[in-house]
Amino acid sequence: MRLDGRSAIAIGAFNMAALLLIAVTSVKDRAQAAIPADSLPVSSIAASLERGPVERVISITAEEGSYSVTAIDRAGREVKLSVDPRTARPLS
Repeated sequence: MRLDGRSAIAIGAFNMAALLLIAVTSVKDRAQAAIPADSLPVSSIAASLERGPVERVISITAEEGSYSVTAIDRAGREVKLSVDPRTARPLS
């Protein structure tokens, strides 16, 4: 399915807004001390993953020393990743 430029931008903006809402809520609900103080913002984590191994990030939660990410991979499957909060690179 091909989208025109405006539709693609609108869908992208909606996805980012929804992702940010989910991520902020998830991180605030968890102990923020679970990740290092110099961690990347969750919006950067999501953007990095969506440029790489996954099609769409569904949720990001803070775990002890890492982010736990639920996403849809390029083949359309749901995947769970453990992600380094400083580099946005998957650990698993």
